[in-house]
Amino acid sequence: MRVDTAISEAIVPVTLTTGNSNFVMRRKKPIPPDRIIEKGLYLIDQEQYESAFHLFNMYLEQVEDDPVAYYGRGVALAGMEDYENALRDLDCALELDPDDDFSLNERAQVKAALGFYEAALADMDKAIELAPEEPSLYYNRGIIHNDFANLQAAINDYSMAIKLDVNFANAWYNRGIAFWDLGAGDAAIADFTRAIQLDP
Repeated sequence: MRVDTAISEAIVPVTLTTGNSNFVMRRKKPIPPDRIIEKGLYLIDQEQYESAFHLFNMYLEQVEDDPVAYYGRGVALAGMEDYENALRDLDCALELDPDDDFSLNERAQVKAALGFYEAALADMDKAIELAPEEPSLYYNRGIIHNDFANLQAAINDYSMAIKLDVNFANAWYNRGIAFWDLGAGDAAIADFTRAIQLDP
């Protein structure tokens, strides 16, 4: 479906002469529909969550069945710490595309932020089932375990993330924290050292 009214922040300069002065009038120009999602995800990557939210919101007023747009708006809302509305959008994304590991991963983090530990783990488990070679999924599940004080499970997941990506500095660091909290000081220091070597 076309989205004729989608607007970007880009400007088209138009010179207006008044007396001896030249003013540059700012004009917004349309984004082609196939670029709206790309721009919204770029804004999220730049942590410009409110701008991304408005872009996806405008798009979804006209296109009601795009799971990526619901995912994007959900991520933007989560970035704005509006977790309840983020959860609703991610639910919509997964109703439209139940096997999207990106939406499952994000919804798990939102559920964890809302205190729904078991539901968050269920989403992460399914995401890992769909993309078992993706180290960030194990890492994110490890964070959820860690946040709910299940330290050994967190260590297991961080270890799997490291197995899949030996240069995953954050996984080394977070595993070090979990080891430290369990009282395994030597293992913690070894992991911290490796994390610093990878990301000084």
